[in-house]
Amino acid sequence: MAASKKIAITNVRVFDGKTLSTPITVVIDNGLIGDNQDGAEIIDGLNGVLIPGLIDCHVHMQTEQDLHQMAFWGVTSALSMGDWPPEKLRPLRGRVGLTDIRSPGVPATSPGSLHSQMLPLPQEDLVLSQEDAASFIEKRIAEGVDYIKVIADMPGPDQATLNVLVAAAHKRGKKVIAHAAEFKPFAMA
Repeated sequence: MAASKKIAITNVRVFDGKTLSTPITVVIDNGLIGDNQDGAEIIDGLNGVLIPGLIDCHVHMQTEQDLHQMAFWGVTSALSMGDWPPEKLRPLRGRVGLTDIRSPGVPATSPGSLHSQMLPLPQEDLVLSQEDAASFIEKRIAEGVDYIKVIADMPGPDQATLNVLVAAAHKRGKKVIAHAAEFKPFAMA
């Protein structure tokens, strides 16, 4: 969320994750924190608290209004947990002043899993076996995903298939996030 102008927030206490400062002035110049107030628009922080942007690690995006709401509440980054088709999020990404959204595209799961039954997942993207795992990852990479989401369900992908999904994603430099709602799938993930 880069600012396009220079502002100085006066009379604000800064929380750095551990401590709260006494009231100071924070200058933001084209999205970077600095200390030169020359030419800045002055905003009185009214002895408020300035915190780092929040990250919401589980959202499902629908509209631009979702981004506005998250930005209003201080969420500067969000991880969407499954969006398809890939074109759905493209118009919502990279919007100056709004929440930065990252996505895995279609999550990896198998036919017969709870998620494959309750979500309208594309049938051609369900992972049937270890052999399907690498091609699933390649398809997500081609779509420009930011990371890979695997759904470890019971029933769902077996351990060997999950291992291949993770190895293929890591080989391509992608992090993997696992959705596991029960102990056994959690242990598998």
